[in-house]
Amino acid sequence: MRHGFRTIYRQEGLRGFFKGALASIASQSVARVLFFTCYEARKAHNQSVYSNQHLVVIKASCESSIMSLLFVQPLFVIKNRLILSVTSQNSFSSMQENVQEIIRSHNYQGFYRGMLLSILLSSHGIILMYTYEMLKERLRRQEVSDQVSPLLSGVVSKTVASTLLYPLATRRTRIQQ
Repeated sequence: MRHGFRTIYRQEGLRGFFKGALASIASQSVARVLFFTCYEARKAHNQSVYSNQHLVVIKASCESSIMSLLFVQPLFVIKNRLILSVTSQNSFSSMQENVQEIIRSHNYQGFYRGMLLSILLSSHGIILMYTYEMLKERLRRQEVSDQVSPLLSGVVSKTVASTLLYPLATRRTRIQQ
């Protein structure tokens, strides 16, 4: 790990550690706002249609993940390219250069590279919210504090979802490079 830090610092300076930070913050913020807004709306709708709470959560999570993905995929592509670029012939130092290069090399379809893997990765929302809701309910039955239950459920559900899907995320990142 130390070697990696030294290499980044030597090749790019302190700025190298923050490459793609703006795109990352923007894409994650937009993705989370869209996801949770859609999730609550779809969950409410699905509850009026289905009596099985597990199905309601899974369906709402899947729908919300895919809906938000359609809007943020271009930001994810830009973010990944910024993070992975190093000082070389294929380096892009700004979002603007990145956008221009994607359009020049791949036309507008370039913003949706890795989309199939992203759709598969949308199961992250299903795993995350299903695990979250089930843990929260189990902790409620065990009379765990209302302040602790969401925190613990959130940490565990995010860890489970991220661990299961990390290999797909790695592959998608490499495709978008």
